[in-house]
Amino acid sequence: MKIKLPILALAFAMGFAAPASAQEKIKIGSSNWPSLQAMSSVLKEISEKYFGASAEVVNSTLPIILASMDKGEIDILPEVWSPNHDSLINAYVKEKQTVKLGSLTFQTLSGMCTTRHTQEKFGVKSIYDLSRPEIADVFKTAAGGKPKLWVGPAGWSSSKTELIRARDYGYADLFELTTVEESLAVVDLDQAIRADTPWVGICYTPHPTFSRKEVVMLDEPPHDPAKWKVVQPDQNPNWLAMSSVTTAWAPISINIAYAKELEAKDPKLVALLNNITVDPAEIAQWIDAVGTKKIDPDTFAKDWVAKNDAKILGWMAGKSK
Repeated sequence: MKIKLPILALAFAMGFAAPASAQEKIKIGSSNWPSLQAMSSVLKEISEKYFGASAEVVNSTLPIILASMDKGEIDILPEVWSPNHDSLINAYVKEKQTVKLGSLTFQTLSGMCTTRHTQEKFGVKSIYDLSRPEIADVFKTAAGGKPKLWVGPAGWSSSKTELIRARDYGYADLFELTTVEESLAVVDLDQAIRADTPWVGICYTPHPTFSRKEVVMLDEPPHDPAKWKVVQPDQNPNWLAMSSVTTAWAPISINIAYAKELEAKDPKLVALLNNITVDPAEIAQWIDAVGTKKIDPDTFAKDWVAKNDAKILGWMAGKSK
């Protein structure tokens, strides 16, 4: 007799979940970027549906979330980016050892980008081109003032790194380095593509907008760890003066992080967290749904989890694909 998947999923989940799970509140950290918002809600839905837990998404900045995990106040942070968050990883994972890294969920590439039209019309091919005043003038608008270059939202640690890179590549004084939210930057980029007007800023894959064929990364020297010295504000108030970067970003790894205390609180949930992987193409779909189409993360998560029982059961059973 064949057992239908939803019934099998329920039976598996009932046998898999720890009896105490229903009494526990699982707190999941989230912040202001779409893939993290989607994953936070997906983990909330999985925790409740498969482990019988009561789960809550807590929105804050990563430094505050990790400090709360250190105190046992938050259990899970679905995305920690390395090298972007290495100062936080060193503090809580390596030194205090109150936070652990789970599975490598996906990887991404990051760099300075412009539109293909801008590159072809004005010859903006290298990051060093941005340090040329005549190239910076290409990005000026009728509103006047310095041209704008998006370095990322104010709360992202990568935005601080981009300030360092702008100084050391020599274009910081030629541009207004803006820190608007990603959703606004994506709208600006989309408008620039449609109107064939110049745009420049940080971008990363697998974000669907930044991955479009109309967007190109500028050339720069390959990543060299010897030329990558990044000190973040949480490490030292004199972080900018102490930092030096004259090389491209390394490939970025994204891991799930969880409080060490969760191993005792819900060991079977921890086992799941150590086995989750998501294809970058699917992450792009999540970003498009939550970031571009503005679908509520919880609504998105309920739909995604309902359609992916087999994948989730595979994670629970120790299969990463």
